[in-house]
Amino acid sequence: MEYYYSDVASNQPRGPITLEQLQAMASSGQLPKGTLVCPVGGQAWLEISSVVAHVPPPLAYVAPLAGSRSNETDPTAIASLVCGLIGFCCGCLTAIPAVVCGHIALANIKRNPSLQGKEMAIAGLIIGYLVILVGILYIIFVGGVVLIEGLAGGK
Repeated sequence: MEYYYSDVASNQPRGPITLEQLQAMASSGQLPKGTLVCPVGGQAWLEISSVVAHVPPPLAYVAPLAGSRSNETDPTAIASLVCGLIGFCCGCLTAIPAVVCGHIALANIKRNPSLQGKEMAIAGLIIGYLVILVGILYIIFVGGVVLIEGLAGGK
């Protein structure tokens, strides 16, 4: 005998399939308890457990506890903060890696929410961008002073 079954996801009838195929799909978990089946030519839809002897219960999803996070901190977040802080002493030499590592860390944390270190990555980004900005302003200021002295000295 052949049967139609209801696709749980789309609630659309599928099949027909043989009773053996129906049993195999039910025992593998492809058709959870509560799936409706109807014999070919029949009018009534029945629960699969009335046709197939053993249907495993559907797998339950267990959500993680609210506020539970791993203790793992993204290493690039740490590198971003350290490079940013060292940038105060070394200038743009370590500020650029601080910005790059900060963006990589934020992408990693967004992709894997169990990672920690978002605040460190943001702090490294802010410090890195500030150090780069100060470096650019310094170059503009020194370049301006040299230009003015060159123009004044040339007269």
